[in-house]
Amino acid sequence: MNEKIDFFLNGKPASAESPLSVRKLLEMAGVSPDAFCIETPDNVLHCAPDQSISLRSGDKLGIKRKPPAQPVRLHYKVNGEDQTTTTNPLSLETILRQAGADASIDASDLGVYYLENLADGAKYESLADLIIIKDGDQFVAIHTGATPVA
Repeated sequence: MNEKIDFFLNGKPASAESPLSVRKLLEMAGVSPDAFCIETPDNVLHCAPDQSISLRSGDKLGIKRKPPAQPVRLHYKVNGEDQTTTTNPLSLETILRQAGADASIDASDLGVYYLENLADGAKYESLADLIIIKDGDQFVAIHTGATPVA
């Protein structure tokens, strides 16, 4: 059987059996688990609603707003050239345009390229195709149009 613990929640005395989930603690404080986190005495924010927190008698728990989500930065390559994005998925046109001259792509004639993912062999031919980028993806832009002769 769990032991009943006396503690402070956002400056107010509280009592409950330990451990408690972040969700239960936030509900006890009358705030939404979607918008708030529990701050433990060691100044660590606990935001996952189903995470359990073991309480000790006299603990002083605070309530803080959830920090804004940080965009995920994905790294990938086109023709060996490093690219990054925080948008996912990207259209074939966007990938080709952003890679541009650094990846030997003529941005004035994007319709003559298709893109192949070296990891899984997927090919994208329409400029409107949406491509889900995975961190570390490597693409090859293949030119299908006429090549000028010198």
